[in-house]
Amino acid sequence: AALAESARSAFVDGMGPSLLAGAGVALLGAVSVFLYLPSRASSPGAPSEPTEDPGDDVSLVDADPDPVTA
Repeated sequence: AALAESARSAFVDGMGPSLLAGAGVALLGAVSVFLYLPSRASSPGAPSEPTEDPGDDVSLVDADPDPVTA
């Protein structure tokens, strides 16, 4: 019983510093994103919307005209 109580106490006592460390890492990440990532496109001619990839166009030109019969 004393071991379980000691383990519970150690868990709760370690929780505060762990949460502060996690918050510090999150804050450091947010600050680095704010400082180093651009807020808009770097070139004035860059598209604001993503363009459609022409490779996404499905074509049946290469399809076999005769179905396989079993």
